[in-house]
Amino acid sequence: MNPFTDQYKKLSNSELLWVVNNPDDYQLLAIDAAKTELASRQLTLEEMTIAENEVKVRQNVEHAKIEKDLALKNIVKKTTNSMADIIKRPAPKRKIKIIISIMLSLIFLLQIFSKIDLLKFMLTDNDAKWDLPTAFLFIPWLAILTGLLLFWFRKKTGWIILSVYLSYSTCTSIIEFFVWTFREYPESPIIKRAISPMNYLPSLFVIVLFFSAMLWAICRNDIRSDYHVSRKSSLLAIVFSFIATALLFWLHLV
Repeated sequence: MNPFTDQYKKLSNSELLWVVNNPDDYQLLAIDAAKTELASRQLTLEEMTIAENEVKVRQNVEHAKIEKDLALKNIVKKTTNSMADIIKRPAPKRKIKIIISIMLSLIFLLQIFSKIDLLKFMLTDNDAKWDLPTAFLFIPWLAILTGLLLFWFRKKTGWIILSVYLSYSTCTSIIEFFVWTFREYPESPIIKRAISPMNYLPSLFVIVLFFSAMLWAICRNDIRSDYHVSRKSSLLAIVFSFIATALLFWLHLV
């Protein structure tokens, strides 16, 4: 007895036709069961046309998803290669400082833009309350702005603030990456597809690379020497930031 017979009686016409039209993705018994079930239904020409149209729509969706995944993979690959080139190719100190300042300024503007509605609410609405959790949302903005200004004027404090911020951002991105990688998903295929890790992991991977590259850049010997930061002090600042970030994340979970 074909084990797929009873199961395939519950499928729609288009789902059965999908199995028949994609033999490489299914077992021979499954294909036979789909053909047998379609034949037993004795579909009219109109019903078969409707089923074929639904299959075409599904094929277009699948192709679009594949193209999107390939595009994301290409972006990750190009970003990885670019980061590798930056690391291998020496650059003048002043050029590196300018690049760091520009990139972090863009991050600051993006953060402001992404939470502009929240910012308007907190500044203009009488019901807004400035409690500790709300304050924590704005601390990264203050850290980037203060750190950038002091970093640009070659202050040691600026280097420390930026290293702490970049360590925090790198650590949180890594945690998010692993959370999305190992999280459990619901049984519903529609919801599972909607929150698939492939929708988020490539972008998170790029974010991890970005913040790691920025952290590596300000920790270069020639950059640190301009701010009178020793190797030991830089390592302590980074390790402390990573531990503090991981601890805050753990406290948030419990």
